[in-house]
Amino acid sequence: MPRSRFMPATPSAAALGRAWGEELDRVRSGWWTYAIHLTRDPHRAEDLIQEALLRVLRQQVSPGEVAPGYFFRVMRNAWISDGRRITPRPMHARSEGAEDEVDEHSGELVAALAMLSEPQQEVVTLKHGAGLTLEQIALATGRPLGTVAGQYRRGLGVLRSALASEIRS
Repeated sequence: MPRSRFMPATPSAAALGRAWGEELDRVRSGWWTYAIHLTRDPHRAEDLIQEALLRVLRQQVSPGEVAPGYFFRVMRNAWISDGRRITPRPMHARSEGAEDEVDEHSGELVAALAMLSEPQQEVVTLKHGAGLTLEQIALATGRPLGTVAGQYRRGLGVLRSALASEIRS
């Protein structure tokens, strides 16, 4: 069968679509956690993920060519670009579609997280919510590795103290 002039030579659009689909399945929860952290709104988080993904896809890279922290940096930059004009809603305000299964200690954790500075919240969320390494977080946020490590260490210290006092109460 002769090749049509509309058929790509390498790789096929279907193969590239499958590769990106597999990549999305692998990292989706981390992206979602970070997008929720940034926007505090599920609908805006979806929009942010889509915008960041479009920005990466426009660069015409394959899924394996994207460093793990790079997408988070693109997402953060998209949020900064769009977010300067919109203030985030408080995180504890639940939306209609939010899951009903809530851990009995989640309120204490949210209160403890609120005690952290914004950079500390971001680092802790990327580390535990998105599963990034400190090096990947440094890439995503554009901060030096030592700064990220310090923010993470201090943030965990605040969380430990806050949650330990809640347990004793």
